[in-house]
Amino acid sequence: MEVAGISADWCSVPAVVLRFCVTLVCMDPLAHPGPSHVSRRWGWTVLFFLLLLADLYHAGVQYDSTPLDGDMPPGVMITWDVQKIFDDPLGIQVIRTGYGHANPNRFFCHWGFANYFRTAPRLLQQLVDPLQSVYLACALLKIFIHVGIALLLALFARSRAGGGWSALLLLMFLISPLFQIEHYRMSIGIIDQSVTYTFFYGLPALGFLLLLWCFHLLLSDRPLRPFPRVLLFLF
Repeated sequence: MEVAGISADWCSVPAVVLRFCVTLVCMDPLAHPGPSHVSRRWGWTVLFFLLLLADLYHAGVQYDSTPLDGDMPPGVMITWDVQKIFDDPLGIQVIRTGYGHANPNRFFCHWGFANYFRTAPRLLQQLVDPLQSVYLACALLKIFIHVGIALLLALFARSRAGGGWSALLLLMFLISPLFQIEHYRMSIGIIDQSVTYTFFYGLPALGFLLLLWCFHLLLSDRPLRPFPRVLLFLF
């Protein structure tokens, strides 16, 4: 199918951007790669990596300065209302008795949240003071989700248009600024200022994208490696 002289494969905006970047990086994709060609490509790769690293550092500083939210203490200390979730992890008693409680379908979120903030700050206290360790644990969790979602979105886009490490890093650099935590976070934010909301929504979104990526590999012509096979089995 042709649209205004452009094949349908070029009609996707990420594909157009990525093909342009691949052409820019490789200069002449049809030419036989020589030493200067390889050095240019690695030069672009290093440049895009440094740009991405600078953006992630800026994001990490922002994540480290966000305030703690009021949902953290009951989730970490396991108050009486949260304890009901641990006593009935599958929500069977809610179905049997008809008496509900908060979040009957979020046992694994609460379990992971409580264990992470009972473990990570203690480990980080080897490097920073106890108070700062909590903020640092929040920042590391957010930057992990940030990098994971950006990487998976870049992998999806690259699988459509092709390209190597340079294209992948450039795509991540283009995607990363959309993770707004300040000015436009209410409109296009992905990582919430509240670490509780990030854990309960951002982390499952990362897991869902990872599951979709495994299915994408399964349905493609490429051989499925052991790691995606294990993930598909676990899901």
